Amino acid sequence: MENKIFKINILIASFDRSELLKNCLNSIDENLIELDYCIILLLKESDTKSKELLENNKYKNLKCIFTEDIPSPGKSRNLLIEQIEDEVKFVNFLDDDVKVPANYYNKCIALLTENDIDVLGGPDYYENNDNIMQQTHGVLLGNLFVTGPTYIRHSLNSMKLMKVSEINLTLCNLWIRREILDSHKFNNQLKRCEENLLLDQITSANYKLVRSSEIFVYHKRRERILDILSIQYKSGYHRGKTLFLKDAIFKPFLLIPFFAAIWLHIALLFNIYINLIVLISYVFILTSIILECLYKTRNMRSVYYSFFYTLSIHLGFSLGIFYGTIYGYFKRKELE
Repeated sequence: MENKIFKINILIASFDRSELLKNCLNSIDENLIELDYCIILLLKESDTKSKELLENNKYKNLKCIFTEDIPSPGKSRNLLIEQIEDEVKFVNFLDDDVKVPANYYNKCIALLTENDIDVLGGPDYYENNDNIMQQTHGVLLGNLFVTGPTYIRHSLNSMKLMKVSEINLTLCNLWIRREILDSHKFNNQLKRCEENLLLDQITSANYKLVRSSEIFVYHKRRERILDILSIQYKSGYHRGKTLFLKDAIFKPFLLIPFFAAIWLHIALLFNIYINLIVLISYVFILTSIILECLYKTRNMRSVYYSFFYTLSIHLGFSLGIFYGTIYGYFKRKELE
């Protein structure tokens, strides 16, 4: 018997990642047996492997749209939003590299129907049977000293429903009331962190944003050090680009990576003892991060990965937000 409380649309953009997409769609298909839903999928026209995947598996209630080129993440989401069905009350945004655990949708529907909610989110996490690189990266993202207040996005810290801001929400596991998306859209120019500005806009419009660790998803992480460095740089850069936009809400914690980047540029101008104090303090923090990672993974290889992954996250994001902020200040009118 179908759950007819309300219909949901699940929006996913996927470009040349058919294996990840297969895992994502299979996990959704296993969850949605009793729900009224439609998956709206954006693919690249030339992505033959993903097309073959859809033809061979015959997923139910799936609507596919195509694009010639790979649009920005913001534009990709907006293209999907244009396809939302009229009778839909809530929209679920997922990334193509996530898997939803058993009963995910039943839990989400229960929270949405039993509470006054406009935006609902939960964390992304790693699977227990993931390799050590996936586990290490997942543990690090859930560490306050690695990702700052955004660690909550990757932590199963509280099953309670609590009011939050965009700092605590991630687009790979997000629900937004459909009517909000009629008047609020993603910024087409952002190639990363596109949800941050949108959620700031929604917050300013006095909508209620909440999250619960009860509705987590499994999320595949990058494993190569250079890939982590690159994606963290992009995250910092595009977050920095938005800081001077009128809809952006200032977050004081972003001053830490910004000033860290300044120190990296002018460290040689400081007294050697000042630099030594900074380095010793950082080594102390890094050691505590590595020990926590070792404790949670119970694998000595995590020492190696946590060391280089943490350096990549800190260095990439700090430099990214530094240069992104400078760019955003001088190009703020063009970015509006």
